[in-house]
Amino acid sequence: VISGVFIQNIRVSFPMMVPFALQSEGHSLETAAWCLSMSAVTDCIMKIFISAMSDRSWFNKRIFYMGGTLLISLSISVFSLVSSLFWLKLAMVIYGMGIGTVMSLFNLVMIEYLGHENLSRIVGATCLANAVGAFTIGPTAGWIRDSYNSYSLSLQFFAAISICSFLLWTLMPMAQRLEKRKQELRKD
Repeated sequence: VISGVFIQNIRVSFPMMVPFALQSEGHSLETAAWCLSMSAVTDCIMKIFISAMSDRSWFNKRIFYMGGTLLISLSISVFSLVSSLFWLKLAMVIYGMGIGTVMSLFNLVMIEYLGHENLSRIVGATCLANAVGAFTIGPTAGWIRDSYNSYSLSLQFFAAISICSFLLWTLMPMAQRLEKRKQELRKD
């Protein structure tokens, strides 16, 4: 749930900050529009591609989900550090790839790890947690920007919470083993 909150709030807050970050670096609003459009097109293409691939036997949803979170973090980090138009656009394309991957797999991963019977509860908990995240994550990024007068630091905050999402998913196998052990102890 926490990982989903991080990604959902990045998905909403990061694109809203992009035009302002680009303008502060001397780029035009047209550049911001192109960057966001390229990201959206890539996002859409990845959602279609990943959704089509997710039913394949070789497709590991958790690994691809984690890869998407890494792409998000890498792209935001690069975006916050470069000023070349080529690298900015490339970073936004990679961001779109990451968001498209993560968003197309989010519900599938929840079902895989929590089961169909728990889906309505986990969706409700995720929505509630997203609401709390909306009141904390976006304003925190804004506070960082206002306090340090730096869009770069604010954007790096988004990259950091995306890495936290990745790290939470690296712990999932350990959590599954712990849950399995608890269930075995209950049976005995």
